[in-house]
Amino acid sequence: MNFGAYCDGVNDDTAAFNAAITAAAGGGVVVVPVGRCRVSDTLVISASRAVSIVGSGRGSQIFQAANKTLFEFQQVNGLMVKDLFLGSAATDAGTALIKLTNSHRMRIDNVSMLGSYYGLHLNGALLNTMVDLRSGTNFQGAFFTNAFSANQYWVYGQRLDIYAANANTFIAPVLEG
Repeated sequence: MNFGAYCDGVNDDTAAFNAAITAAAGGGVVVVPVGRCRVSDTLVISASRAVSIVGSGRGSQIFQAANKTLFEFQQVNGLMVKDLFLGSAATDAGTALIKLTNSHRMRIDNVSMLGSYYGLHLNGALLNTMVDLRSGTNFQGAFFTNAFSANQYWVYGQRLDIYAANANTFIAPVLEG
C-alpha cells in the first residue's frame, strides 16, 4: 500500500510517509518505492511510531525540499534504514539526513547521502552499526533534479544528557567530497 505517495519528484509525499509510518508502527517496515519521493517536513520515528525504513537501493530516493531534517529517530532501538538514496536542500545548522537521538542498536545499511548540514547526526546514540554508508557526490546527476545543499559534516556525534555518541561501528564507509 503506498498511502498516496506519488514519488514523482514533484508532488509532496510527506503526508503519505507519515501515514505509512503510523500504520506500520510497533516494529513494522515502511517500504520506499522506486522513484523520487519528495518531502517537506521531518519524518519522525519515535517509540510510539517505531518502524524501519527500507528501499530498493539507489532507485528509492527521498529528497528533503525544506530546510529541515529528513529522518529523526527519537528514543528507539533496533531499527533499520536500508537501501536508500537520501538528498536534501537544507542548509541550517543542525539539519541532517538521518538524526539518531538517544537511539541505539540501529543499523544503517547501503545508504547514499547528499546534502543537508549533517549527513548522519549521532545525538546521544550508542552501539549503532553503519554498513556501506556513502556520499552521493559522484553520482548526483543521475538522480534528483533538485538543488542539493553542501554537507558541512558527513557524520557528526554529540553527547546528549548522559549518553555519549561513541561505540558506533562503521563498516566500509565511502564519504568523499
